[in-house]
Amino acid sequence: MSNIPPREPVTLVCHPVRSMAHPVAGSVPIRCKQCETPVWLSPTSFDRVRLGASVLCLACAHREIVAAEARGEPPEWGGFLPGQVEELKRELRDEQNPT
Repeated sequence: MSNIPPREPVTLVCHPVRSMAHPVAGSVPIRCKQCETPVWLSPTSFDRVRLGASVLCLACAHREIVAAEARGEPPEWGGFLPGQVEELKRELRDEQNPT
């Protein structure tokens, strides 16, 4: 059984299998809740998923962030540290607009 106490709803943002040839050791493929894209779930996230955390791929997470901002809502993502949402947006922007 997990040592993780129940919390507010949690969303895990995971890298798509197709874009990460070498995931963290022990990672398993799982599907994005919204688009069904296979993503890597690392062993440290297994308990969160067992407790009901949602799993999103990077693209769906980006759409959720943009939609929340358009509604005037701050993105509230479980497990994000300060600056990670901005980092995710930068990474996705760079991925969509390669130089």
